[in-house]
Amino acid sequence: MRRLSLLTAFFALFLFVAQLGLWVGEVAQRNGPKIAFQPVEARAPVRAAPAEHPPRPVRTFANVLPYAPAVALAEPGAFELIDTEGRIADKRDLAGRYSLVFFGYTHCGIFCAATLDALSFALVQLGAAGDEVSVLFITVDPARDTQNALADYVSPLHENVRALTGTDEQIGAALAAFGARRVVNAADANGHYTVAHPGVVLLLNRQGRFVGTFPEAMPGWEIAQVLRGAW
Repeated sequence: MRRLSLLTAFFALFLFVAQLGLWVGEVAQRNGPKIAFQPVEARAPVRAAPAEHPPRPVRTFANVLPYAPAVALAEPGAFELIDTEGRIADKRDLAGRYSLVFFGYTHCGIFCAATLDALSFALVQLGAAGDEVSVLFITVDPARDTQNALADYVSPLHENVRALTGTDEQIGAALAAFGARRVVNAADANGHYTVAHPGVVLLLNRQGRFVGTFPEAMPGWEIAQVLRGAW
């Protein structure tokens, strides 16, 4: 009888601890940090910066520019680029599936590679639903990012990651179409140069309209979590 009483008391204690753990977890989830996805509707109106006070680059990563279009955009403007297989890509490619658009370049270093890895990982996490999402990686350095260079760069990634390039004028037009910009820095004595570009990932819905932005260095599992809630 004493043994049975001890077992009953132990079981009651176990249930109490388990319930306490669930309560603590719920409180932490309610009060913990929220996903940093920024929907378009929640953004404050964007104002063009005065000429004497240009936007300051984000200091978290080198050569990362803030994404601050001069006017709020409901959808991208017209653009025409080419992918690694020689197919034309334009605004019509944004219809029918969700689109994740990221500007970068192959000589960027770890930042661009890590961002594309995160986007590819998000598509894998989505499973079959990942087929409803396309990633457009648009180079800001067309002089070095040829079709072959881009093909090698994205070959290890999810099949829905599509790399785009074009002439320098076409890249400039694509940047303007998405409200983004770049700054090509002066080359060093060896001819090496860097290109500053936005660090965010743009999310567009099936109608090709802006939904929001994923901040720089956002983990792939968080991106997948936001996309699941977007269907």
